[in-house]
Amino acid sequence: MTQIPLDIDRVVREVLAELKRAPALGATAAGSSATASVAGATAGLSSSAENTVGQAGRQPKVDQGTLTPSCASELVLSTRLVTMEDIGDRLGGIRRVVVVPQAVVTPAVRDALRQRNITLSRALPTNKTAGTSLRLVVVAARAKLDPKLLASTLQGKGIDVVCHSTDCLLAATDQLAGELSKNGTLGLLLTPHTAAALCLANRLTGVRAVMGCKAGDLAADLRAVGANLLVVDPQSVGLSKLYQMAGEYCRGGMRPCPEVFRKRLM
Repeated sequence: MTQIPLDIDRVVREVLAELKRAPALGATAAGSSATASVAGATAGLSSSAENTVGQAGRQPKVDQGTLTPSCASELVLSTRLVTMEDIGDRLGGIRRVVVVPQAVVTPAVRDALRQRNITLSRALPTNKTAGTSLRLVVVAARAKLDPKLLASTLQGKGIDVVCHSTDCLLAATDQLAGELSKNGTLGLLLTPHTAAALCLANRLTGVRAVMGCKAGDLAADLRAVGANLLVVDPQSVGLSKLYQMAGEYCRGGMRPCPEVFRKRLM
C-alpha cells in the first residue's frame, strides 16, 4: 500500500511536465486538462490497487506470469503503471505496445504512442512454469568489474543471475554458447575486448551477439537480430550506463530471431 502514493506522484509530475511542454492554451483550459488527466490516472491507479488488494474476493487477480513479444515490432510491458520512464527510447521500429489488462498507462505515454501511430493493446500474461523464467548468465572476461555487483542489482528485480569470471575470451564465449542453448537464457559478456568477443561469439551456433555502446541505440540493435548475447566493456560505458543497458536488455526478455535471418542465424 505504501507504493501507491509514490506512483500517483509520478503520474502527477508526468502530466504537469507534459503540460509545460505543450503550447499555451490558456490557464483555464490547461488547468482543466491537468485536473482531468491527473484524476483519470489516479482513478485508474486506485482501481488497480483496489482490485489487487481490497477486492480479492470479487475481482480476478492479475496472473503473475509474463508477457512475451510475438514479433520484433512488438514491445511488451508487464508493469502495473506504464510511464515514459518505462518506454524510454524503446519505440524505434515498434508498431504495437502490449500491457497487462489492469495496467495504468499515463497520458504522456498514450500521446507518445499516438504520435508514432503505435497501437496500444492489452493481453493476459502467460503462466510461469518451471524452466520458462528468464535466466541471465554473466561472464566477466578480463573485465575490471566484479560481475556479482551487477548481479545483485538485477536479482533485486527478480531476475535469476548466474556469474562467472575467466581470463580466457575463448572459454568465455564457448561457455556462453552452451548456456544460451538452454530455454529462457540470455547472456551478458563483460570484457574490454569487445570486437574480438563479437567475432568469436557470432561464429558459434545459436549465438546472436550485439555490442552495447549507447543505451539509446540498444533496443533497436537487440531487436534487429533477436540478440541473446550482449557484449559490453564496463570501463568504456561506465557503471551507470552498464546497469541501465543490462536492465533494458533483461526487460525485453527472449527476443525472437527475425524470420528473414532465421536460416542464417539460428
